[in-house]
Amino acid sequence: MLFRRCTFLSVILVLLIFQVMVQGQVLAQQAQVQPQVQPQGTQPQGVQPQGAQPQGAQPARRTILDFREELRLTEDQFRKIKKIVEDFEKKANALNERAVKLDQEVGKLLQEEGDFKEVERRIREIFRLRAEVVIEELKAGKELEKHLTPEQVRRWREIRRGGR
Repeated sequence: MLFRRCTFLSVILVLLIFQVMVQGQVLAQQAQVQPQVQPQGTQPQGVQPQGAQPQGAQPARRTILDFREELRLTEDQFRKIKKIVEDFEKKANALNERAVKLDQEVGKLLQEEGDFKEVERRIREIFRLRAEVVIEELKAGKELEKHLTPEQVRRWREIRRGGR
């Protein structure tokens, strides 16, 4: 009985650490002003600052829209790409809100020593939601590139790699 209790407490401790990590990531995602839509064939490079930020504030992420002049986007391109980015943001925000709610439920279940199967189910759902955000971001990046010229695609990828 003592062994089962120690094992259960160890599992709870690991899950609480995991919860703090997940919650920190979800909250960081929510604090971002704009998600970075990745161009096809590039790796994510993290958050890029956009101007001065208050101390302790999460820097805003820059999107392709912030490079309108540098990429020489036409008004039509800008309008279409803006819609793609806005649609992505709506989807990502809804998915992130659901993940935060599930994370809070996991915390409550862990505090109450609730059903481990329910904890496991919710954690799996949180990661499914996070994967869905990444998939939607990749889809948006692929879709927005359809509205760019080959030269703009090349330049956008260069910008994303940090070679301004």
